[in-house]
Amino acid sequence: MKSPISVKDLPQFLIEATAALECGRITEATLLINNNDEAVESVQRMDKKKPLGIFASYMLAVVLHKIGRLSQAEELCMDILETGLPFPFVYNVLGQICREDKRISEAIGYFEKAIEQHPDNTNILSSFADVLTDSGRSKQEVAVAVQKARVEGFFAQNGKLIREQKPEQRYQTIVNILQQFRLSGYMVNTNRIAAFFNPEEAKWLEKVKEYKCEPPKEAAGRISGDPIATGTRREQMRVNYFDMGLCDGEEMGWMVDSILPSLGIENYCAYGFEPCQAFYDKLKSKFGHHDKVVLVKKAISNKNGVAKLYYSRESKEGHSLFDTKHNVAKDEFEIVESILFSDWLREEVPDFAESFNILRFNIEGAEWHLIDDLAKNDLIENIDIFCGHGDDVKKIGEYKDKVNEYYETLEKYNIKILLFCSIYPTTQKALKEMIQGKLTLKKIGLGV
Repeated sequence: MKSPISVKDLPQFLIEATAALECGRITEATLLINNNDEAVESVQRMDKKKPLGIFASYMLAVVLHKIGRLSQAEELCMDILETGLPFPFVYNVLGQICREDKRISEAIGYFEKAIEQHPDNTNILSSFADVLTDSGRSKQEVAVAVQKARVEGFFAQNGKLIREQKPEQRYQTIVNILQQFRLSGYMVNTNRIAAFFNPEEAKWLEKVKEYKCEPPKEAAGRISGDPIATGTRREQMRVNYFDMGLCDGEEMGWMVDSILPSLGIENYCAYGFEPCQAFYDKLKSKFGHHDKVVLVKKAISNKNGVAKLYYSRESKEGHSLFDTKHNVAKDEFEIVESILFSDWLREEVPDFAESFNILRFNIEGAEWHLIDDLAKNDLIENIDIFCGHGDDVKKIGEYKDKVNEYYETLEKYNIKILLFCSIYPTTQKALKEMIQGKLTLKKIGLGV
């Protein structure tokens, strides 16, 4: 069986240009494209009905869009669509191009098509919300339109399963979906709903149309484009970034020196937890000047008190509260203060429930205590993004019987931990995009 096409299969100039853009080096990417006209033309001539041809064309369109060559990017996207092959992210690129070109109606149409294929993609949804705001719609109108597009996408993807049900079951399924998205029957596409019922089942269609639900409400704050590009300042929701297991603080540096500033986010506070004295002293030198960074010399545990922090034998990193972790020395440790995060959170950050909260953790097995604590105290719904590296529970000997429970808890609460750690610098891009998307949606009262 053939391996799926990936970035490594692209022409070298395109690999390098894509990597440059992921790190924010737009000038470098521009030069790579401008200095390789023949290579660019060779990609444009590739057979777009073959997997590599369509993928290379799409990636080139993304790069051309990012460096400002909009007409070429749009032409490539249209060529891809003409193949008739399913490549829905092209609609997202076309939406971005049309928005930048002030063709707002076209942009809205393209984003609606993109959402039909990816109804829960936060980046597409936030772009759709932004272009709707550009069109002059109120925050409540934007919220309703986003939800309508998501419902259309859900119906498109699950229509076959719905149609297999009996009429009454179909009606109840559709109403449940409308209720989930806070929409009344009259708000959605009548033709789409009608397709679920035969003429003799018309009474169920009428019942769907009559269903009433409280629509999404507008939320504080306005949606806008990039504040640097527009010269405007957004009314901002507070952002809290909690970084547990700082070590040398590289990820904290990425967040406060690059990611948040690049998004125009000024109303934030970054809390860094590091119990090890040696690391803590270095962190004070590194971040002591930063008025939005709060360093906390405490370990995350299942109780408030003191604990032993066992040193790693193999390196200066990987210290743990558990002497059964495979790489720690049982006779080399320091005594540290330990906390139950839920108690600390309520006392130190009383407004966290109204804020946008990002939680990063890499705490060498204590993630079980953290997730269990958040679940038992009904705080998981207040965390908008989980990131870091959360797979160390299985390295703790005394928690062999908790490993399954840990992963079951993650699945139960739909917790997806986005990889974000210093050994993978490119993970910054994915986190930045997730923050931008989810924060935009939360401002209009929607959570994904």
